[in-house]
Amino acid sequence: MFDIIHGLTADLQIIKRITQDVIKDFVDDGVIYLELRTTPLKLIISIDRKRGKEQAEENLELAVEAKKDHPGIVTGIDFSGLPGAGDIDDFLPILEKARSCGFPLSVHCAEIPDERETEKILRIKPERLGHGTCIHPDAGGSDKLWNLLLDYSIPIELCMTSNVKTGTVVKYENHHFDYLQKHGHPIMLGTDDKGVFSTTLSEEYCIAAKTFGLNIEQLWQLSYDSISYSFANESEKTKLTQTLMEWKQNMMTK
Repeated sequence: MFDIIHGLTADLQIIKRITQDVIKDFVDDGVIYLELRTTPLKLIISIDRKRGKEQAEENLELAVEAKKDHPGIVTGIDFSGLPGAGDIDDFLPILEKARSCGFPLSVHCAEIPDERETEKILRIKPERLGHGTCIHPDAGGSDKLWNLLLDYSIPIELCMTSNVKTGTVVKYENHHFDYLQKHGHPIMLGTDDKGVFSTTLSEEYCIAAKTFGLNIEQLWQLSYDSISYSFANESEKTKLTQTLMEWKQNMMTK
């Protein structure tokens, strides 16, 4: 499906229209801060591992150029794409270079069992991990990987609907959200791709609440904690914190 989508997003006006529609959808869903990861063609946030080392280097060059010309536009570098495509050793130097250029890293990791790759990703200590599905021993990982993750305390972006629909998690009740939450590990919820997986952020919160018995206070805390894991600047984080605190105060007085 992603190949089909990439084939359709070959025109600047189409990309502009899609971007506007996606942002509006999130606004309508009540989202107050959005980090939009994108991989169509050569847009400058995401490195698609399926497209190889050369394009990864080119995307980073574009990101550096954009940061210089338009400060604040590019807030981080994402590494994602078809799990297992390419050799992680080809991409690690590019990711390290991205960090040296001032970009925090969000790296999709352990979507499928691969102890060698997962350990290498964990040891560069990205600012965030995507999915982290197969790190826990019960999910195809190992005690070594699990302990590394807990020791490094790397926040993980969890996309429950995506994981179930792609088959990396059998059902919601088996989702590693449970392991991570019980260990107090930093986590946040995301949609992965709201169009492909037909979900919204609100739906992801509802699924987590229904599956693991979360109350409104826990859901609010999950949202609040994610501010510190975001790639927003300190001024933006302050505004987001004020917004959520005001919302909570208003809810408590009703």
